Amino acid sequence: MTPIKILDYTIFILVIVLSVLLLIDYEFIKTSDSFVLDTIKKTSDIVLIVLVSLFTVDLFLKYRKSKNWKVFLKKNWFDIITLVLIPIFSMVKILKIMVSLIKKLKILKMFTKIIHKSKKLLK
Repeated sequence: MTPIKILDYTIFILVIVLSVLLLIDYEFIKTSDSFVLDTIKKTSDIVLIVLVSLFTVDLFLKYRKSKNWKVFLKKNWFDIITLVLIPIFSMVKILKIMVSLIKKLKILKMFTKIIHKSKKLLK
């Protein structure tokens, strides 16, 4: 097996692992242990960095192997798009967590307003 094929299989496995890690919703894990949540988050970050690095090396090797950059783009356009989209999808997970936090803060703000108005009414 060629090194590029080995790299491709490794990337495929890492994409699956990263997908599973990103699909895990931190809020629905039934544990009060923050160590487990931190471990999952750190593991997904490490897998993301390794995956993007391997994708970059893979594309670089394929580019060096090709004679023409147009042929390279034609053969590897999907890999290039994937390399761009993987970090974006991981950021979507972070945005999802932030949106959840903002919703909770809005609910808290609403309750504080209700409490404040009820205190005014009782005076």
